[in-house]
Amino acid sequence: MNTNNTRRQFMKKALTASAGVAALSTMELGLMKSAFAQNSCANGEYKALVCVFLYGGNDSYNMLVPMRGDALTDYQGMRGKLARNDALEIYPTGHNISGGIGFVPEMQSLKNLFDSGKLAIQGNVGTLVKPLVGSNGKLLEGIIPKPLTLASHSAQASTWQRGAESNQAGIGGTGWSGRMMDSLICQQTDDHFLQSISFGGQNLWQVGANNRPYSLDTDSIKKISMFHKDNELRKRLPIIENLLQNQKYENILQQAYAETLKRAENNARNIETDIDDITDLTTEFPEGGLSEQFKVVTKLMRLGKSRGLKRQVFLVGIGGFDTHEEQDKRHSGLLENVSNSLASFYQSTIEMGMEENVTSFTMSEFGRNLVPNESLGTDHGWAGHQLILGGAVKGGLYGDILTQSQETLDNLGGGLVPTTATEEMYASLAQWFGLNRANCDDVFPNLKNFVDEGKALNIDYFT
Repeated sequence: MNTNNTRRQFMKKALTASAGVAALSTMELGLMKSAFAQNSCANGEYKALVCVFLYGGNDSYNMLVPMRGDALTDYQGMRGKLARNDALEIYPTGHNISGGIGFVPEMQSLKNLFDSGKLAIQGNVGTLVKPLVGSNGKLLEGIIPKPLTLASHSAQASTWQRGAESNQAGIGGTGWSGRMMDSLICQQTDDHFLQSISFGGQNLWQVGANNRPYSLDTDSIKKISMFHKDNELRKRLPIIENLLQNQKYENILQQAYAETLKRAENNARNIETDIDDITDLTTEFPEGGLSEQFKVVTKLMRLGKSRGLKRQVFLVGIGGFDTHEEQDKRHSGLLENVSNSLASFYQSTIEMGMEENVTSFTMSEFGRNLVPNESLGTDHGWAGHQLILGGAVKGGLYGDILTQSQETLDNLGGGLVPTTATEEMYASLAQWFGLNRANCDDVFPNLKNFVDEGKALNIDYFT
């Protein structure tokens, strides 16, 4: 037996199960104090927020496309061989979009939900420090700060999840969901670790000063228990348990690590029986990893609610959106998977009687350039369109869709500048989740650059 490989597997599973060290060490998290004013949701109804991360940078300009006229001609001229046809037209209330707009055919499921008023589209949203585009669609004059490292996958994924720039004071290695959960005082139970679940491994979005994600995989909840992987580990179980439960270490990092592993194993044992006892829903899901994640989320929501949790946040995701080449062969299948999986998840919330209490939304590092490259792909852009879905959502189109001047596009090499900041999108989600308006200004430090402190939000997906 290769003992080095066995030990590496053990440590990898232990870290996956603990998942409390995504951006800050356990010791740092324990020493940090939340700087945010708090508000209570203890007497409120149960709510869950589900982030669907589209890893790689989704080309949302081949997700929603013009229908006719000059807008379609311009789109086809820019997109060339990547241009999409036969879109399914939608009719956003209060928007007179030149040439109309529609979902590509493989997104029929989400088009139906848009028509029923349960899906919102946030157009041209992206990371910003301050507004860069005026109402005329042209770049504002003067030197205006931009986000750092716009073309970097890792940096922009972190900025989306952080809800702020990495160098901003008071943010540290935290994400906006973690800071939001720090600010909420809810009637929690001993199962508070169930309030923040990740199917994407370690991530920044769910890390707060006093909150951190608990990572699972979808094959089986039992896999989180690192002590039952194979016969060799089972033989060592008494020794390992003694080391974790009884051994005291002089080194503070060793002690913190042992306590993290102990928590992970105790939590795994806590839920493995209960989660297996929860029956499957009758809602049919398409095949694929995203749907498998959603299926487990439905069980964890029912488990969390039954155990008295008032709030839960989940991170699920799907990769493959970094379409630098052969986008015409890859992108449509990804969009169909996302569309059908999201629609099935929404249907499952109806079956559970929880559709008003669950909101899902998409994030992706960035959009793509409008002009394809030589490999029939698209390179990294900036702004993109995101989706917000749920029974409480007031469906429709928010923000702009392809309204920027050619001058603006030329200055950016073919990518669109965001006309809505990520913080504006997040603040509406957070306010629905229970965060009061004043706390939104604390959790999102750049929000004041887009809406005056304490004033009503520019965007509200729910009222």
